[in-house]
Amino acid sequence: MIEVALASVALASAASAGLSATYFQVTATSTAGTANFVVPSSSATWNPVLEQWEWSTGGMSLMDGATQIAQLGPVQLNIKSDPQISLTFEVQAASVDTVFTVSTAVLSFPPLTNPDGLVTGALTLTDGSEPPNGATFTGLYPSGNGFMAQYNGAAPTGTSFVEAVPSMATTLP
Repeated sequence: MIEVALASVALASAASAGLSATYFQVTATSTAGTANFVVPSSSATWNPVLEQWEWSTGGMSLMDGATQIAQLGPVQLNIKSDPQISLTFEVQAASVDTVFTVSTAVLSFPPLTNPDGLVTGALTLTDGSEPPNGATFTGLYPSGNGFMAQYNGAAPTGTSFVEAVPSMATTLP
């Protein structure tokens, strides 16, 4: 089994913002099938004190009919209107190799003059099988990385800002 956690933060500068219809989406695809989980932006809660939309959930199975494709762990997604996106999540493959695609809302805001942009991403890869048989994270972007931040449109049609988080594997004892 593979466990993955990723966090990101993008673009910080004062502005008002709007959200696309989809707030969070994860698709898990394996030889056993495809599972898709979508959270509409209407499910996010506006926090006027922090000036951000917020949504979180605990773990759940990602299913294709009666077949479990993967496990989605805790998810926390906060989107500030200044604009900033902060996402933390966990995914775990079932018994076969699985491709995960995770997306957040498209955040729209007025043009910024001389903005600074910052993107961070981190990944923890764990082999949770017993006995351990190794785990692999393979980035599917052109650079071989597994995380991409874009602006001026939704992935994959937006303008790439940065690709990060290189491929990696656990080693067997």
